[in-house]
Amino acid sequence: MEKIAKVSLLIRLLIILVASLNIIVIAVAIISQSETNSAELAVGTSQSYVSQIVGVPESSSVFAEELLAEGFDSHAIILIPELLFYLFIYWSLIKLFGLYQRGGIFTIHHIKQLRNIGTCLLVWPVFDLFYPILLTLLFRSTGLSDSLPLVLSLGSDQLLKLLIGLIIFVMSWIMMEGQRLQQEQELTI
Repeated sequence: MEKIAKVSLLIRLLIILVASLNIIVIAVAIISQSETNSAELAVGTSQSYVSQIVGVPESSSVFAEELLAEGFDSHAIILIPELLFYLFIYWSLIKLFGLYQRGGIFTIHHIKQLRNIGTCLLVWPVFDLFYPILLTLLFRSTGLSDSLPLVLSLGSDQLLKLLIGLIIFVMSWIMMEGQRLQQEQELTI
């Protein structure tokens, strides 16, 4: 059990590091307001460095270009909602590995965290699909833009999120059923 606690602590620290780097790079992308659909943050010396490139998701690139053409900050409009989904998943993973670190393995709390991650990954692509349409309708109705086209785009990144989300959600359901069966078995003995 001590090994699980140590590895869980290491994973939690790694998640915190990745989340922090992700937040910083997205902030830099938004602040720099680059004319491209990606931004890079590099840290290091002249001989070695670590970098992270953050970009507008491929499925949103057409909408991002249309936003830029209309004078809107496409990075802020597209990347902030993306960041919120990432932060929710990071937070759920930190909580999940915190539970592992404290010695629990297959409790209801673990199952809830897995279900939260699976649900987030299922909702995210649906949000990505309809967000540009809703935003365009909002811009049109408020008079901010009359020429922003309606964009409906589904990419492989959304399909992958759906698949992974479905797998994680089903895994949490199977674990919940196993938990229920174990409780029934304990009651009959």
